[in-house]
Amino acid sequence: MHTKAIEAWHAWLALHRDDIDTDRRSVLSHKIWYPVIWIFRDLFFFGHSPPIVLVIREGLVARHGAYGRCTLRSKMGDALIEIDPFAVHPHPSGSRTASLIGTLRHELVHAYLEFYACDGQGARGPSTTKPSSSSCSAKRHLPLDCVDHGLAWQVLAAAHVREYGVAPFENEVQMQLCFPGNWPEALALRQRIIDEATRGFGGLRTAA
Repeated sequence: MHTKAIEAWHAWLALHRDDIDTDRRSVLSHKIWYPVIWIFRDLFFFGHSPPIVLVIREGLVARHGAYGRCTLRSKMGDALIEIDPFAVHPHPSGSRTASLIGTLRHELVHAYLEFYACDGQGARGPSTTKPSSSSCSAKRHLPLDCVDHGLAWQVLAAAHVREYGVAPFENEVQMQLCFPGNWPEALALRQRIIDEATRGFGGLRTAA
């Protein structure tokens, strides 16, 4: 699965990267971006993801101070992801492609956690099509930077960067809004969650 996803990813980049950086119409095309969701589903989320509705929405940064937004729609059984097509992250490369890919993967982490992450009490596996229960609210404990960027989110995001690296995926995550600036600390969060001495301090599970 991963080998095919990586091959598909490189093919996607070769086909679309130049157009996205130079052509306004390409950025606004949903047909370009949905394949990225499918590739990342296989590459980062075990072949599973909630149903995603993607909206290209200009002006998110101006209105909400965010490059993207993710909203779980329980009644619809899906996750609405909005990304600002013309918001470029403050990075020396100034790459629109890297910014949009980074934003999209950032929001997919939110979508995955909102749907599937639990606190260890009646956890549901990723094969379910139903959103995770309210008992999963502990995933939002102890945000390091911004609201809803708690320990579970940090661990999942950090694991992606550690496993696959930044450069191959045009994903300048260390520069993104709300990602932790101290990656060694982020990579240590998994141990803090499973450690009996600290798991009650904002971890995925509260101490018994």
